[in-house]
Amino acid sequence: MYTTINAILDNNNKLMLRSPLVGIITHIENNLTYCNPHSNILEIQMLQKKYNIITPNNCIGSIKSIHIYKNMNIQFGQKILTLSNDNKTITTTSQNTYQIYNAPMDGVFYRKPSPTSNNFVKEGDIIQYNTTLGLIEVMKCFYKLKYEHQNNKRIYKILKQDATPINIGDKLFLFEEIK
Repeated sequence: MYTTINAILDNNNKLMLRSPLVGIITHIENNLTYCNPHSNILEIQMLQKKYNIITPNNCIGSIKSIHIYKNMNIQFGQKILTLSNDNKTITTTSQNTYQIYNAPMDGVFYRKPSPTSNNFVKEGDIIQYNTTLGLIEVMKCFYKLKYEHQNNKRIYKILKQDATPINIGDKLFLFEEIK
């Protein structure tokens, strides 16, 4: 019996997948050339249990390099593979390019500070450095999501509803340049 676990999309380098476990690599998928969401990558055995490692739901692109091999001992956070495309932006058919704001951790995403309050932000709002975008709750602790870039942007689309469970790397917002 297998347990399926998402590989970790590196917070600093969005093009790199890292191991979510410590163990021995017992299988690597053949012909790894392209990643789609929820694709099988490899199998790791930890103690007597086997884990099927898959790509996160926002991981799409050609594989540039593979940093693992079969029967290799692997550590938590060790590089698995590197993608060659830039998945930090989405281009639509109208040729508009949007910046993606991904979830930095697993938890529950909230758009407002309390059930009776207004949302922190809404579609069309212009945001600036240090604007609070939402909250993530993890084990009864709340973490503020802040916009941490110097360039002001407009919120084009909010991709998650209030009180929605999220995974690290999930797309939460699309930002666009202010014209």
